[in-house]
Amino acid sequence: MSQEANPLERFLDRTARKLTGSRLHPLEILQQVTASFEGAARAGVAPNGMVVHLSESDYANYEPQLDTLHESVIDVMVEGCRRLGLRPYGEWYVDI
Repeated sequence: MSQEANPLERFLDRTARKLTGSRLHPLEILQQVTASFEGAARAGVAPNGMVVHLSESDYANYEPQLDTLHESVIDVMVEGCRRLGLRPYGEWYVDI
């Protein structure tokens, strides 16, 4: 979540964290992926790879759902290409 988040976004983030029992909510991960993806796009070309770094405790929390998180990161990149009219540099690559 960006530091410029409005009060509603902050409220929703706190609520989601309480409900999931996790320090890091999946939507926060995907928001950061989106920001990084969009920030790295140049001249109509999108990055085709993303490396997501998690703390040891967050990794342990998400380990059972890593396949789903991996697919969600690719979905974010595909949607970003579609929405912004970008083309990927190559085959999709995600490392968590």
